[in-house]
Amino acid sequence: SLCGHQITMLHIDEKISHKLDGWLDNDPEGQALGIFAAKYLLWAFLGAAIIVYPWINKTNEGAVIYDLFLILSALAAHLITFLLSFVVRRKRPYETSPDTWHLPIRFYTSSFPSGLATIGVAVAMFLVWYWHPSLLIAVVLYAIAAIVAIARVIVGVHYVTDVIVGAVIGTGVGYLSLRLLEKLLLFHWV
Repeated sequence: SLCGHQITMLHIDEKISHKLDGWLDNDPEGQALGIFAAKYLLWAFLGAAIIVYPWINKTNEGAVIYDLFLILSALAAHLITFLLSFVVRRKRPYETSPDTWHLPIRFYTSSFPSGLATIGVAVAMFLVWYWHPSLLIAVVLYAIAAIVAIARVIVGVHYVTDVIVGAVIGTGVGYLSLRLLEKLLLFHWV
């Protein structure tokens, strides 16, 4: 309690999220960029990752397994967040503060956790640990996931904690996908 006001973690989360959400209130170009980053960037990232590795790997050795595990990692991340959203049932920022600008779509799942932040981090982690790219490429891959997560807050469809928890879940899903792939490759099951 501070000066008679109880400050909770959720209150702080809402305040920070609404501040970020307000960045695009009167900026049509920023809104368009925010919509692209929040809605389409992840799918472009995932599509490129599915296409690029087989193209780089001229022998196509392991390309089908790679694509399969990358897609399974994204699907597992989506399934976990989808199920959690029905358990937690947290309202989205635009539902609690309808006067702020937000991504112009309605969602049928709750805000917590962020599915796209989860998928973005799971995919980035899988790519970095599977490809073993240069440090610069690794930073770019994680930056794309971070841009998607931050954009979800800026366009008013998630709170900061939604994307943080999504990133943690994505890290776990990416790690488990890689471990499963390693086990299957070790025992020559794929």
